[in-house]
Amino acid sequence: MSPDLSELIAGVLKGTLEWGADLVKSTAAALRNRELAFFGTEETVGEAKAVSSDPSFRQYKRYIQDRDLRILVRAGVLLRRWQQSPLKKKAIGELRNKIHSKYGDLGLHIAEVIQSGILDEVVKETSQDEKAAEFTARALETFLRASDQLCLFVKGVDSASEIGGRLVRTLRRDKPVLSVLFSLGNAARRVTAGIVSTLMVNTPEYRIASKEISGSTIVILVRLDVAPIPR
Repeated sequence: MSPDLSELIAGVLKGTLEWGADLVKSTAAALRNRELAFFGTEETVGEAKAVSSDPSFRQYKRYIQDRDLRILVRAGVLLRRWQQSPLKKKAIGELRNKIHSKYGDLGLHIAEVIQSGILDEVVKETSQDEKAAEFTARALETFLRASDQLCLFVKGVDSASEIGGRLVRTLRRDKPVLSVLFSLGNAARRVTAGIVSTLMVNTPEYRIASKEISGSTIVILVRLDVAPIPR
C-alpha cells in the first residue's frame, strides 16, 4: 500500500472516530438538556443542573436509566434541598404542581419518595456488593413505577391491623421484589411497629430491615428468593 493511501485511510479512520465521539457527547448533552428543560425557568434549571453533583443523585444514576424517572428523581432531590429554606416555599409548590401536571399522582409520589430519603436507604440495603448492585439495578425502576402501591406513608391515625392486612394480601398476590413503609413521629412509629409485627408473622418470604433516621422510621421489605443475602 502506498504511503499516500495509508495516510488517507488513517485520516478517514481518525475522522470517523472523532465524529463518533462527538456524536456520543452531543447526544448525551441533548438528553441532559431535555431532562433539564422540564424545570422551566432559567434559575430553576440552574438549580436542577446543580443536582448532578449531589451524592444521592449520582448514586441513583447508576441504577435508573429511564428518562422520565430521572427527571422525577432530580426533582425529588431538588425538593429535598429546598425544603430546608422558608424562602423556597413558593418554588416547592410550583415544582410539585409542575410534576403533578405532567406525571400525575404517581409522578408526585415518586418525587416524594426521593425527597424523603427513602430511596437512599433502599439502595444501601440492596447494593452492599457487586452482585447485590446488579439486583438493585433490576429492581429499582420497577419499584419506583409501582411506588404508589409499594411505598406506603404511614400516619399516626392509621390502623396497623388494616394496613398490615392489606399489605400482606398485596405481597402474597403480587410478590413484589421491594416494598417500603415510611413514618414520621412517635404516633406513626407505633402504627408502623404494629404493621411490622403483622408482616413478620405472615410474610416469612421477605427480609425486613427497619431504620430510624432523624425522627422517621423506614421499613424495607426485600423478597428473599430473588435478593442476595446482605453481608
